[in-house]
Amino acid sequence: MDIYIIIANIIVLCQLQADIQLIRKKKNIRRKTSNFNQVDIFLILFAIFLTTICLLLIIKSSLLNNIFNNEQINNNFELLKAKPKEIEVKVDNTKSETIKMLNNEKFLIKPPEIKKIKEELQEQEHKHLQNQKEVKLHFIKVTSEGHFLKQGVKRNIHYDKNILEKTLKALFNGPNEYELKNNFLSLIPINTQILNLSVNEGIAHINLSKEFYENSFGIEGIINQVKQIISTCLEIQGIKGITLNIENNPIILEDLNLNFSGVLDNTKLAKY
Repeated sequence: MDIYIIIANIIVLCQLQADIQLIRKKKNIRRKTSNFNQVDIFLILFAIFLTTICLLLIIKSSLLNNIFNNEQINNNFELLKAKPKEIEVKVDNTKSETIKMLNNEKFLIKPPEIKKIKEELQEQEHKHLQNQKEVKLHFIKVTSEGHFLKQGVKRNIHYDKNILEKTLKALFNGPNEYELKNNFLSLIPINTQILNLSVNEGIAHINLSKEFYENSFGIEGIINQVKQIISTCLEIQGIKGITLNIENNPIILEDLNLNFSGVLDNTKLAKY
């Protein structure tokens, strides 16, 4: 379109030049090279006017083309933006799977089992944040005279359903680094396992492995081990007492007049 306008402009200028020469020949007007008659001036002005019109048309055509091109580019950009991107990821370092990155920067992961695992992890994290409670664990301090003093420390316990089990495991794992620096210790052997655990009408029934007896503090050690468990369990809301068995047998040492059979509570604890 621009080429046609330029050609038309050239034709008009050539025609005007021919007309000027014809008029000059007919009238035989003599004039100096620096002066123009009125007809010449009119024709020149008319030629300038036509040239200006042509230039404006060219500019207008260019602007329209630019606007059209910009709109087309924007439309293409919107299509590219709306179209999900596909990228390659490695799954378990053995399989290559395609995932789609959506506009909100969330990922739809394939295969479905990976998405399921992610959802389960998020659910577990939510449960851990929801089921968190502060409990008191009872450890032991040994005085310079060799006496055992029961000391309680607060801990935040994360649990799913059974807070009693999580609390006992934390107790059996012993003091943390900070508590050790403050001379706390546990007389319960760290390899003691929970064989069975249940709660019925406020009574916690606890059955432990034989490693419970593996301590180096003799009868005093066993008594304080039992005290640690009783005191810690009674800190949990709803627990009124416990029964404690080792490999399904109650703790009874008749030679030492030690009997921890039956329900153990603060009343029974006060006897030792």
